[in-house]
Amino acid sequence: MCDECNQYFAKKIEKRVLEMPYFRDVRHRNFIESKKRRIPVSKGIIGGAVDLKKRKDFGTEVIVNSPDIFQKILNGEVKHMIIPVNDQPIEDNKLISRFIAKIAIESAAQTFSSKKGWNNFIINTPEFKELRYYARFGDKLDMWNYSQRRIYNETDRFLNPKVSDGPYEVLHEQNLVFLRDRELYFVLVLFGIEYVISITNPKIDGYKSWLIENNNKCPIIEKNERDTIKGERYF
Repeated sequence: MCDECNQYFAKKIEKRVLEMPYFRDVRHRNFIESKKRRIPVSKGIIGGAVDLKKRKDFGTEVIVNSPDIFQKILNGEVKHMIIPVNDQPIEDNKLISRFIAKIAIESAAQTFSSKKGWNNFIINTPEFKELRYYARFGDKLDMWNYSQRRIYNETDRFLNPKVSDGPYEVLHEQNLVFLRDRELYFVLVLFGIEYVISITNPKIDGYKSWLIENNNKCPIIEKNERDTIKGERYF
């Protein structure tokens, strides 16, 4: 991908996706730093809106910018703080769709990069060309549909002796898979939420039918691949 396109995606898509309330909060909860090594500030409510800032010792600072709210706290007028929790991003969002499309193309390039002529294959195959065009110019096009669902909680931990001697965390996992009628899909799991997009067409009906036929299993997680230790639920 050229530098100009990289800068476009970073500013116009990735930055805007990461600034969405869900992605801001999930990164805050899980201490995920930005490229500038900053953990996003989240929001709380105690007599009004306040900022929540993570410390390096995993504590949380409550930042009160309003003098009125600060005075209410000092006077004991408010004693409880509410921390809203976003369970998932807003569904059917074009920015997220383009974000997934971009990652799908990068995943395909990585997958096929060991094959001779892979570059021409990615560039000239009509399906990849359409998805690439959508990722770059999707604000002018109809949305390329995707599937979104939670398949495990973001605080769950897993057991598999082939991977780790003890419980481990999975922040993300992804793969390309052929499903119904040899249709190619890209599957991305972030913090327990599965996002799926078709490489070959902008509809997602085929994947939804596949889920019904396969008991709603995730196509990139094998049965009995790992045991799950259920974590604390935020929602």
